[in-house]
Amino acid sequence: EILPNEIILERVREARQQSAETFIVVKCRQSAKFRLQAFAAGANMLANEGDENIEEVFEYIRSKQQSKEGKYACHICGMSGLTENGLHRHLPLYHQSEPNTYLGSCP
Repeated sequence: EILPNEIILERVREARQQSAETFIVVKCRQSAKFRLQAFAAGANMLANEGDENIEEVFEYIRSKQQSKEGKYACHICGMSGLTENGLHRHLPLYHQSEPNTYLGSCP
């Protein structure tokens, strides 16, 4: 079922409001304008059907959800239990479309 863009964007906004830590993927073949709107609504990733990279991304996310051994937390969404390498991988994966406004010191 293909949903209208407005419904997709509303669902993304609702999911983002429920959890800052949720990784939101929107599958689409839409215009550049819609893609920017999806990121603005809170999507972390846009993918086409059959995107080969998406499984690698999901495997990384599953491993992070199961492993909370790190001492670092994300300053943007608050995800905790990240190792130094985990934090390094988390930021561009979860927050690639957000402005870089961090004014704190590096951990």
